Amino acid sequence: RWADRLVFVSKANMDVAAAQRLGDPSSWSLIRSGVRLAGLPAKVDRAAVKAALGVRLHKPLVLGVGNLKPQKNAEDFLAVAEAVLARVPEASFAFVGDGPLRSRLEARALAKGLHAKVRFLGWRRDVPELLAASDVFLLTSLWEGLPRALVEAMRSGLPCACYGVDGVRDLLVDGVNGFSAPAGDRARLTDGVVRLLSDPALRRRMGDAAAASVGPEFDIDRMVRDQE
Repeated sequence: RWADRLVFVSKANMDVAAAQRLGDPSSWSLIRSGVRLAGLPAKVDRAAVKAALGVRLHKPLVLGVGNLKPQKNAEDFLAVAEAVLARVPEASFAFVGDGPLRSRLEARALAKGLHAKVRFLGWRRDVPELLAASDVFLLTSLWEGLPRALVEAMRSGLPCACYGVDGVRDLLVDGVNGFSAPAGDRARLTDGVVRLLSDPALRRRMGDAAAASVGPEFDIDRMVRDQE
């Protein structure tokens, strides 16, 4: 009512605003929530990074990044990990981030006997390096504006498996640069992760497509210039 301009980080959020008749579309702007694209993908010793996580170089690693709050829905990350491990037992999973749900998730992983295969790493300062050492990115958020962790993962050349919510749909094209599933459809998301883990050529092809999907509009310096 009082705004001269409304700024959106995703086309999906603009569609919601249109449906709710939120303001005048002539006053809308799309400005991506940028990340520092320089240095992505990070140059790392993949064997050393994986070894520090207890994962052998040629064994696949699936990474998630986010806070451990309801929005990021790490309960489904753990559930998908359990389902994938039943079919691809040589895989490992790691989730970077912390929050009020961490102790409950760690207890659940322990109770299911998954603690050696699904690790909750807490806050880290080396996320670009962890992305560069991983094989698949998994995002189970229930809602998003524009998930910057997904932008970083795709720019790092990772094929991604995600719930296709909100701004995820701006980035992820199902079957092209990753796999998308409706929110809550664990079975379909599990199938996508298993396909990626079982087919190195598919991982490389989708990873290359993911990296090519992240253009300069997602750079943090471009974001600041556009806001100014």
